[in-house]
Amino acid sequence: MALRDDDRNSRHNLPLTTELARLCCSKATDGEELALELLNELLVTKPDPTTMRKAAEIANNDLHDLELARNLTDTALKISSDHAESD
Repeated sequence: MALRDDDRNSRHNLPLTTELARLCCSKATDGEELALELLNELLVTKPDPTTMRKAAEIANNDLHDLELARNLTDTALKISSDHAESD
């Protein structure tokens, strides 16, 4: 939760959110709920395509949430296309 609560380094911490979500799924009591919250938070912050794809993989493989995985993948594709258009 320190990653989420530390606004000073939030841009640097966002890529670590997927690792925290994966850890929550496997180790924490009620970790799946926390992992879902973390992955949904990424849909709001939209850090970068790679992080979004990792999040989609966790949503699909660890949480078995196909809708969330699809939303994360779609967001990753949109971020990628936005970056390509701006270049």
